[in-house]
Amino acid sequence: MNGGRPIRELGKGGVQSYLMELVEAAGGMPEHFATPGKVGPPDLIITWPYANIHFAETKTKDGKLEPWQIRDHERRRKLGCIVVVIWTKDQAEFYVHAMPHEHVNPHMWRRAMDKLKGAQ
Repeated sequence: MNGGRPIRELGKGGVQSYLMELVEAAGGMPEHFATPGKVGPPDLIITWPYANIHFAETKTKDGKLEPWQIRDHERRRKLGCIVVVIWTKDQAEFYVHAMPHEHVNPHMWRRAMDKLKGAQ
């Protein structure tokens, strides 16, 4: 439960599709991110207005990040990139409503997402 209401869950493809729909509706451009020969990059690259580019990994509610994904995400964060991991529709909505309108420190974003995931 999250604030007295159930967390809305979808499978990985459902969360990813939902996130992509939300991003497009908010004026962003989500694209599948493929890097042939590399293991661990995030699923999506999301371009927001004013050249804000983010990376997003989508997971099922019980999905976990593999060690190689964690390493890739951390490398990108050290370079100053925003990398988000989204497990639920609530998190997808939080991301879309919080991110395109203002610059958020990636570390603050990660703490907020961890709190939201812990509320499940």
